[in-house]
Amino acid sequence: MNSRTKGWLVSCLLILSLTAGCREKGAQLQSSATPPDKELFKNGSEWLDKSQFLKARLAFQTLINTYPDSDLAPKSFFNIADSYYEESGKEALLQAETQYKDFMVFYPTHEKTAEAQLKIAALNMKMMEAPDRDATYARRAEIELKRFLEKYPGHGLSPEVREDLKKVQDVLAAGEYGKGQFYYKHLNFKAARSRYEEIVKNYPKYGSMDTVLYELADSLYQLDRIDEATAVYTKLAAGYDGPKAAAAKRALEDLEKPIPPADPVLVAVNNALRPPKASPIKSPVELAAMVKRTFTAGEDPFKKMVERREERLTTKGSGPTEELAKASGEKPKPDISVTIEIPSGDTRPNTLSPPPTSASNPAAPLNPNGNGASGVGPVNPVKSAVKENPAPDKQDDGTKEDPKPPKKKRGLLRRILRTGP
Repeated sequence: MNSRTKGWLVSCLLILSLTAGCREKGAQLQSSATPPDKELFKNGSEWLDKSQFLKARLAFQTLINTYPDSDLAPKSFFNIADSYYEESGKEALLQAETQYKDFMVFYPTHEKTAEAQLKIAALNMKMMEAPDRDATYARRAEIELKRFLEKYPGHGLSPEVREDLKKVQDVLAAGEYGKGQFYYKHLNFKAARSRYEEIVKNYPKYGSMDTVLYELADSLYQLDRIDEATAVYTKLAAGYDGPKAAAAKRALEDLEKPIPPADPVLVAVNNALRPPKASPIKSPVELAAMVKRTFTAGEDPFKKMVERREERLTTKGSGPTEELAKASGEKPKPDISVTIEIPSGDTRPNTLSPPPTSASNPAAPLNPNGNGASGVGPVNPVKSAVKENPAPDKQDDGTKEDPKPPKKKRGLLRRILRTGP
């Protein structure tokens, strides 16, 4: 083999070795690189967290269009809806509603479907107006909240959803009451009656139902529907307390109708439905919150539901509840029952443990300083912290003499005027 042939073989071997090395290195780089769909999802999520909604939507939409079969495509679709939801503004919220509904159609079995339904209700709650304004979004919020409870009755947020449903229905009922009261004040009792009956039928848990019932009964009375008015007066007198219930009892007395006794259980239930009385004095924190609500989009109903659920699941000053224990793997703390020995002659049940005793005299309890109580008979452990009874002439007869009020300090000017120059 001549030198020319050897050189050609060496060149071929060198080229083959370099090609194999490049292929191996390229394969290693390709295996170590992040998949494009995951990179797009990561970038979109980071931009969404930074409220860069346009960039986030562009990344998620690129992922959906380029990798439609990716496992991250459903989450990207949902995150696009979230970007509109968090952006707020009426146009953005309406776009979010459309995106959430499309998500529920395209991915009906996805784990985020329940959250999508709840956020549809929440965004309508965001767009709700005052009771005396347009009730379109309040009615839509009521429909979506009811739909959530029908589709997901055992969801973890169901109690909070029911609370918000009552708040929405109170807004709707207040709007109907405003219209009915307008007719009532202008003596149009027929129109007022129809508004009040709609409240009683559709919103039975309205917080001001006693006022509605009283004005409904009076409207029926003015329309000479005495039997119907009597039935409403009776319902008001039996299930409520307060001035409206008292007025209903007087009306029954004037009509010479029997006055029913108040049902304490029903009264308690109806009192629990009343809205809390707001204090006219606002703290600095409340004033700051009012200013914030004026210049921002307001609170997020969905986030408030989640916060209330966490408060509900967290017990103050005790161990975790069963639901929290299952989620965290921690066993709930058992209730500790302690017993106490009761002296002879006392028939109270044992509920506490006996006090520690002295080593020298097991029957004698320790004094507060930790030493054995010498020369002292058995002490009632229930009254171990109570002093001995006072003398008979100083026994407490249930009335205590009020201490003398402290003398008021005279001002410097009064003292000068009193003493003179």
